Amino acid sequence: MDQTNDIRPSVKIIFRNAGKIMLIKLANGTIDIPGGGIEYGESNAETLRRELEEELGFQGFDPGQMKLFHSWHYISRKKKRHSVYIVYTYDLDAIPEFHSKEIDGTVWMTHDDVSRMDHVPEFKEMLLRAFDA
Repeated sequence: MDQTNDIRPSVKIIFRNAGKIMLIKLANGTIDIPGGGIEYGESNAETLRRELEEELGFQGFDPGQMKLFHSWHYISRKKKRHSVYIVYTYDLDAIPEFHSKEIDGTVWMTHDDVSRMDHVPEFKEMLLRAFDA
């Protein structure tokens, strides 16, 4: 991949329920939070609604429940990709049934689970802060 100057902002969400946060498992083994790139003309809420339907089959998205939490950028180790993330939290009263075609599954993790993760330090620190936000 050639290095480009393109930066595509993404909107992500951290679902929380009963002291746990939800992460998704991608087909390549990567652990992430749901969300994705903003398409031209979309608001953050519209992007999340679309991405959550695509990734999780989640139909009950209420933009009024999303709370702006964090923003960060990530430059890949080989300096091939520069990503910008706008992250929201979203508290769930109950865990919905997710039907996904794009991911390998979901994992609900406690603070201790996240503490033991081997992941990009900035991502891990953000997840740990999400428990108290």
